Amino acid sequence: MNGFEVYKVYLAIKLHFTSKNRSYDFHRHGGRTTAKLETFTKRRDRYFFHKLSRTYNSTTVVDYFVSNFVNNTNLWVGDIIGSTGDESYKEWSKRIESLHYYYEQDIDYILERMTANDRV
Repeated sequence: MNGFEVYKVYLAIKLHFTSKNRSYDFHRHGGRTTAKLETFTKRRDRYFFHKLSRTYNSTTVVDYFVSNFVNNTNLWVGDIIGSTGDESYKEWSKRIESLHYYYEQDIDYILERMTANDRV
């Protein structure tokens, strides 16, 4: 994955979270955007995308951007490079990984509270 591909993912995730009337859905469009390489090469912040491409693979870069856009939809890529973005990603990853555990705990609790008559 190179910097331009990370840039396209960034744009797709940003559109998903900020488009009016939910007109862009990342999943429905498959993460595709109309980003052009010429536009990317003119950006002054392209270094950040290249840096992210060396740190994260194609799967984790999506999670990285989602975790940061969940916290703040009005962000610039330069704001999430470094400890701020990494902390958001770690916290989000912990929450996602713990969902299965808490789901099992809730189901066990419900089953314990049910009486034999409730179980059909």
